[in-house]
Amino acid sequence: MPANPTAVHCSGEAESDRPYHCQMLSSALDVAAMTHRGGRQENQDRFLVDPAHHLLLVADGVGGLKGGGLAAELACQSTHSDLLAGLPLERAVSGSSAAIAKEARLRAVTGGMGSTIVAAQWSDSRFQLVWVGDSSARSYWSGCCYRLTRDHSEVAEWSSQGIQTASGAREQPRKHVLTQALGVTPVGELRLGRNQGVLRSGEWLMLASDGVTNTLSAEEICSLLTVVANAEAATRKVMEATLAKRPSDNVTLILARWSGPDGDPADLPRVYPD
Repeated sequence: MPANPTAVHCSGEAESDRPYHCQMLSSALDVAAMTHRGGRQENQDRFLVDPAHHLLLVADGVGGLKGGGLAAELACQSTHSDLLAGLPLERAVSGSSAAIAKEARLRAVTGGMGSTIVAAQWSDSRFQLVWVGDSSARSYWSGCCYRLTRDHSEVAEWSSQGIQTASGAREQPRKHVLTQALGVTPVGELRLGRNQGVLRSGEWLMLASDGVTNTLSAEEICSLLTVVANAEAATRKVMEATLAKRPSDNVTLILARWSGPDGDPADLPRVYPD
C-alpha cells in the first residue's frame, strides 16, 4: 500500500532495501524514492518527498568536503521549511545555500560544506524544476529519454559552448568539477537552473544524484521503465541495476509516473542535449 499521503519523508544516512512509496495529486502521480551508499563508506545523499505540498527533492553532498551529508540534509530541510513558510521554490532553494554556509561557519568546517540539489514541485498538472549542481532531472516516454536539467559543471559548460561533445565530456577526468553548489558558491553568484512544464500520460520523471546517471545509460533506464507499471517496482529495478555495476558513488533517485491527462505539447518542458 502507498505510504501516508500527508506524511513528509526525508531520508537519512541509513539506507533501506525497500523504496519509499506514495501517491500525489489525487493518485495521478505515483512516486517512489530510494537511496544507497553505493561504493562509499558514507551516504552523503538525501531525498525528501512531501505529498501534501507536491514536492520532490534530491540533494547530494559535495564530494571532498567535510559535512557533505549534513549539507545535503540542510538543503532538503531548509528548502522544505521555507516552502512551508510561503516562499516560492526558487527562493527556498536559494535560501538553503545561506543556511548551509551559516552552519559551516558555526561548526568551523575548513573549506565549508556544499551540496547539489534538484527539486520538483507540482501545481495541478504543471510542475517546476529548480536545480544547482549536477543532481539532475530526466523524463522517459515512449522509449526516449529527455534531459530536463543542465549540470552546473565544467564539462557541461564546455559542451554547451561547443568545445567538446557531451559524450566526450563524460570521459573527462574533471567531469565532477562543479561550477555551482549550495553553501559554497557565494549567494550573489548563485545561478539557479529553472525549467517547467507538463508530462504526457504514462511519462516518467526521474530526479537523481549523479551516482545513478553516471552509472546507467539513458537506454538502460528506458528499457527498465518499459517493463514496469508502478513507481515502487521501477525504483527498485533501477537501484538494483545501478548497484549491480558497482558504482563508486552514492546512489539516490526519485521516480514519478504521471497517469493524469496528456499535457499540451506546447507546454512540455525545455529539453537539453544529453
